[in-house]
Formats: sequence, structure tokens, C-alpha cells
Amino acid sequence: AKDAEPQSFNIISQGVWTVEAPEWVTTDVKTGWAGQSAISVSVADNIVEGQMQLPRTDTLVIKGSDMYAHYYVIIKQLGDTYLGATEGTVTNAVALETGKGFGLKESQVVAIAKTGFVVTDGSSNIFIQAAAEVAVGDKVTLKGLRSTYNGMPALSSCENITVTAKATAQHTAQKDLSSSLSGYKATTIEYVAVKGATLVANQVISTDGGKLTFLDAPESFNIAGLNAHYVDLYGYYLASDEGGNGPFVVLTSVEDKGENENVKLPVKWSST
Repeated sequence: AKDAEPQSFNIISQGVWTVEAPEWVTTDVKTGWAGQSAISVSVADNIVEGQMQLPRTDTLVIKGSDMYAHYYVIIKQLGDTYLGATEGTVTNAVALETGKGFGLKESQVVAIAKTGFVVTDGSSNIFIQAAAEVAVGDKVTLKGLRSTYNGMPALSSCENITVTAKATAQHTAQKDLSSSLSGYKATTIEYVAVKGATLVANQVISTDGGKLTFLDAPESFNIAGLNAHYVDLYGYYLASDEGGNGPFVVLTSVEDKGENENVKLPVKWSST
């Protein structure tokens, strides 16, 4: 954002060309001719009255002799992502427009996956798309960009993740999907239970045939050791991804209810 080094590239053309640049971008040449030419691009500091501004993106246009010979160079400059960002609770973050910076006030970690974790304010839940040194029950503050994860509310590009206190996790109201998982659709991240389900590989299959996939479950849950077992599962429900995989669950606990003898696992052969 400040004192950025000029960047150069070559232009190969069969005719005359000109450069059209945003006001904060300058080039060492404005026009060129047939053949190969080098062009150096510089940007002004993204600072106003000592204050770093929001990141910015614009387009440098290399114009040839007709509209079909125009080339576009995307220029991005760093800045303060959280300039003017609002602060608030998880409920406030869920209601925020996507792409906006947000400062999350103290919220509690209630579930953890390898790629992120779920936090709550007791009323709403949001997925924090960041790997961090946090534990279930921790109270945290952080900054992030309002985004979505599998269509669910999320904060990404997170910074300043700080553990402010440790406590026992307090979950939002539980929804029992034991006999209604098949075809279930959620619009928010919900705390769910699926009881009496069968665990197969990285999924549980409910009594009504619904399937729920574990989202990067930590090794401490010993999912592999529960293969072909009945289980009671608890966690936070996330929707399916764009490829149709899922729906997913960020586990909080899974209870072994014994082997399901109706599930036939592949026989492992060994040579002697």
C-alpha cells in the first residue's frame, strides 16, 4: 500500500497502441508501435492524510487499433481491509452484507474442524474460515470479511484472532434430526443431533436414509474406529457445497452405540 516497487511487462504488437490507466496508476510510456516494448507501471501510495485506505482494484487498458485488440491488466493494491468496519456480535455479523469487514466482539467457540471453527453469541452461529489455536469453550475476538461457506454465514480472511477467556461451551438450541435428516434444508448454522445413525467411512446415515458428512473432523474423534457402528452425533449443520457434497457437520461429540452387524466391511487381505 506504501512505497510499492514499479512492475514491468512486455507488450508485443503489430501496430500502434495506447495506454489508459486509472488516476492512481502511472506508466512510463503512454503509447507504442509495432514490435516489442517494455512498460513500467507504478501506483500511488494508498494513504490519505496518514491513514491507509481500503484495498483497491482497477484495470489498466492497452488499446490497439480496434476494439478486438484491447488487453486488460488487473491491478490490485493492498490497504486496510477493516477501515470503517463495524463491530458487533455474531448476530450482527450474520446480518451483514457479504464482502464487508467486521470486528467480532467476544464470542464463544463451540465446534472445531481442521479448516475452521464455529462461534456463537448464544443466539446465532457463524463459521470462522481460519485455522487457529483455539479450543471448544474459548471466548475469542477477531476481524474478518463477511462471506459464506457452503451458503452459510462465515467470516474469512481473518486477523487478530485473540482468546480472551476460557469457559464451558454453551450451545444454541438443539434440533433433533434423527428421523428427519433426509432432504433437510437449513438457512442458518444450527446445532443438531442425529441419534441411532450408522457411521460409514466419513458419513453418518440416519434411520430415514439421510446422510451427513463430517467436515475435517479432528483425529480426537476417532472416526475411523467407529466405522460400521451405531452412533449418536452432535454438531453444527452446514449446507452442501457447490459440487453437491455434504451436507456437512462440524462435530462437537459422537457417542459409540455399538457395532451395526448389518454393515459388511471389505475384507482386508494380507500376503504371507
